[in-house]
Amino acid sequence: MRAKVGIILSNPFFATLMMKKKFIADPSTKTASTNGPDIKYNPEFFNSLPSEELQGVICHELMHSVLLHHTRRNGRDLSKWNKACDYALNPVLLDSGMSLPKGALVDPRYRNMSAEGIFKQP
Repeated sequence: MRAKVGIILSNPFFATLMMKKKFIADPSTKTASTNGPDIKYNPEFFNSLPSEELQGVICHELMHSVLLHHTRRNGRDLSKWNKACDYALNPVLLDSGMSLPKGALVDPRYRNMSAEGIFKQP
C-alpha cells in the first residue's frame, strides 16, 4: 500500500493507470506479471523490496500494459519476448528517475529499440 501511495503522490500518469488494475497476490508468480487488466505479484517478493524499488516494479508492469506487450507477442517465444520487452522499457523507467531491483534487465545496446527489434537480436 505504501508503494501505491508513493506512486499516487509522485506520478499522476502511473497513478491513473494503477487505479484501473486489479492486483492479485499469487505466490506461484516468481516476481510480478501482467496479462493487461491484472497484475499478479508474489507477496514475498513485493514485501522484500524497498518502497522505491517496489514503485518501480509496479510501474514496470503498468508499462507492459501501456505498450501493449501482451497483445504484440504474436506467437513469439514467451520467455524471449518478455526479456525483449523488459530491455525496451526498463531504461525508460530509469531515465524518468525510478528505481528497479538489482538484476533488472538493462543493456545499453538496446536503448531506444522496440521490443520487436530487440527480439530479433541473436
